[in-house]
Amino acid sequence: MTTFERIPVFLDPGHGGEHTGVVANNIVEKFYVATFANALYWVLHDTHWFRPHISRGGDENISLDDAGEIAEKCSAKFALAIHVNANDDPRVSGMMTFYMSGDEIGSGVAAEMQRNAPPGLTRTSDSPIMGLQSAWPRVYNVLLPYRKREIPAVLIELGFATNEKNALMLNAPLVRQQLLGTIIRGLEHLKYVYGE
Repeated sequence: MTTFERIPVFLDPGHGGEHTGVVANNIVEKFYVATFANALYWVLHDTHWFRPHISRGGDENISLDDAGEIAEKCSAKFALAIHVNANDDPRVSGMMTFYMSGDEIGSGVAAEMQRNAPPGLTRTSDSPIMGLQSAWPRVYNVLLPYRKREIPAVLIELGFATNEKNALMLNAPLVRQQLLGTIIRGLEHLKYVYGE
């Protein structure tokens, strides 16, 4: 791939339809991530490096395997699953990134995103987490369709809706802009992988 070819990036905002995802502190995950992914789509569209594709534009539910199939059909060189997190303990907070074992490209992108988390959404460790089947079954299931198709992928959990401070931040326009910047800095890793 030359530097003049845009890198196809597939965006998959989670949930949709009857699958709402987490609902807490004025955040409904399926709506939040769809709006966020749409904004990210247009930011990527306006760059010279990326050619974005998106799994859903509205409130429909796209199965995990269908998302993988769509990514494959658009020849994606990278997939980003976008979610909002939840925990029974409302003190748990922060942005998290996950990749699957053996995915070196996903590991690099996840690490860059985690290092550039917005202030207030950073975690004690800025390292991304490898999604192992036994330890993180939901993460494993989200990323597996891309693994099957040999598409490097990352799952980003933008923050915890169940944490009041995180929820307030996620609803703040400035923080949403910072999160978009966080993702762009992570995706810039792809330029070194696929560019010349």
